[in-house]
Amino acid sequence: GECRSFLSGLAERLRSSAGGAGASTGEVGGDGKGEGGAYRVVLYNDRFNKRARIAEVLASVGLNESEAEETMMTAHTRGKSVVRNFPGSEEGAREAALELCKSLREQDVLVEVESV
Repeated sequence: GECRSFLSGLAERLRSSAGGAGASTGEVGGDGKGEGGAYRVVLYNDRFNKRARIAEVLASVGLNESEAEETMMTAHTRGKSVVRNFPGSEEGAREAALELCKSLREQDVLVEVESV
């Protein structure tokens, strides 16, 4: 699915040493409740990124040091972790979740948006 596609693109960029941005924002995963629903950005463990780098990237998008470390370690030990929830009551929740996802993907972090 979306994660496999992202990983394939990341692996290709690493092999070609091109680096940089270029991962697509992708579609929203989950059950597809659509507008008005809640969303979350989910971080997946991957074998390409070092744990310290992931924590730094998470801190760069607004998590405090403790949140970044905890989110990274949960993904490392359990395979995935929620970076941030966007309640359906928040105006523009979907757009905000997609923007965060895009920012993280531009830094080659394996994330996706799920509707909840």
